[in-house]
Amino acid sequence: MRHADGEYRWLLIHRKPLRNADGIIVNWYGVAEDTEDRKFAEEKSPATEQDL
Repeated sequence: MRHADGEYRWLLIHRKPLRNADGIIVNWYGVAEDTEDRKFAEEKSPATEQDL
C-alpha cells in the first residue's frame, strides 16, 4: 500500500463483513497492520523456519 509520504509499505489487512438478518452485507470492518519492519527483519535473518 502506498503511504502518505509516497513510499510503499508492506501491510497485513484483515476484513470482515457485517451482514443483516437476510445475509446482505451492510458494512465492512477492517484492520491494517504495518508489517514493513517485520518483513525486512525476516529477509535479513539468516535463520529460517526450516532451520528450527
